[in-house]
Amino acid sequence: MKVWMPPGAGGKNHYGEILAGKVLGIVALLLFVCVGGSLFPLIFGWDVRIFSTIACATATALGIWLAMRLGQKSSGNALVFLTDETGNLYALDVRDTVYWGHHLVDYARGAGQVGRRLEELKGITDSRDFVNLGAMEILQVEALRKRHSCYSLLCRVRYGNGGVGKRRLLLEKGREGEASLIRELERRMSESYGG
Repeated sequence: MKVWMPPGAGGKNHYGEILAGKVLGIVALLLFVCVGGSLFPLIFGWDVRIFSTIACATATALGIWLAMRLGQKSSGNALVFLTDETGNLYALDVRDTVYWGHHLVDYARGAGQVGRRLEELKGITDSRDFVNLGAMEILQVEALRKRHSCYSLLCRVRYGNGGVGKRRLLLEKGREGEASLIRELERRMSESYGG
């Protein structure tokens, strides 16, 4: 069994703390843009309505872009790949194994649970334990695109309940053994769908 953990999974995992810090950083930046867009026109005697509108529109666009980037990054940092004894390739999105709830406190608790679950997965030596957690078997890779900080994959997968479907995965660059994982994925691009 070969396991490819996310980048930075060598020591204690700080997934929850890093995610919470980045969310707070985004909120602080957006508040600064909105407040600055309201105060600067008052200080310099400009039309407050125009600059406040521009500041709010800028903060909205910036917030959406930063939230999308953070979502991509957190997705890649919670994805574990493994091959079992028979050579089947699996992907486990650890975020799917925790309860996220409906409130901000539940979200923070869920992010912390992802970090703890990633630490627990380092010690698992039986591929069936990964499958029992909800790992998807990658049957075929339909697209593999290299981006600036990640690879975008479109895969045909078999879920734990036996259902087959397509799933887009983001493989964050910088994980240990990345070249061998890319070879495994490319090998599945040339194989025909066997489901």
